[in-house]
Amino acid sequence: MALKRMKKSDNVAFMYSPDDAQKMGKQYLDVSEQIKVLEAKKQVVEELAGKMQTAVSGVLVKYEGITVADDTKLRRELREAGVDYSVVKNTLLCRALADTEYAEISSVLENTTAFAVSHEDPVAAAKILQKFSDDSKGKFVIKAGFVEGKVLDAEGINALAKLPNKEQLLVQLLSVLNGNIRGLAVALNAIVNYWFFIGEVIFTVLYFFIRIT
Repeated sequence: MALKRMKKSDNVAFMYSPDDAQKMGKQYLDVSEQIKVLEAKKQVVEELAGKMQTAVSGVLVKYEGITVADDTKLRRELREAGVDYSVVKNTLLCRALADTEYAEISSVLENTTAFAVSHEDPVAAAKILQKFSDDSKGKFVIKAGFVEGKVLDAEGINALAKLPNKEQLLVQLLSVLNGNIRGLAVALNAIVNYWFFIGEVIFTVLYFFIRIT
């Protein structure tokens, strides 16, 4: 590094040349930018880890080969179902997975990766993404996922997608309850009619007994 000697009358012995100062300033800015990038990556890792801790289920997919229109439609459907969906970098997701019970999912982190998490309905993300995958004819591929602390491979996600979601379960429950209520009403009505009939028989017997005596 070139140095410029100062005069003896100066308070300092040496100073950097203008070119050196400019280079040092650029290096300082480069380091500053690197720190910002690292902090941003750290924040992303923390956010991903936080999502997994509060999620009831999650699905990882390879999203190559889909159109912008299809991607927009998919994101809207997931958002309406309460599913958080985003494209992630494999290295950052791998770091986020490292200290969780889902660490083994890191083995499928290659090529492009999108990550969907659901905080309420454990079936919603799997159902929507599996259907989209089936319709894409191999362009949109399920990698793996998890549900309630258990890691699932692609086949496991497919099986999860076939289960009824929260709304479907509610409809089924109401149907069962409605059927039971109807059955209960019929049974109660039959009991009432039975005892009414018994009452009539007893009344008739007593009437004839009183007449005879």
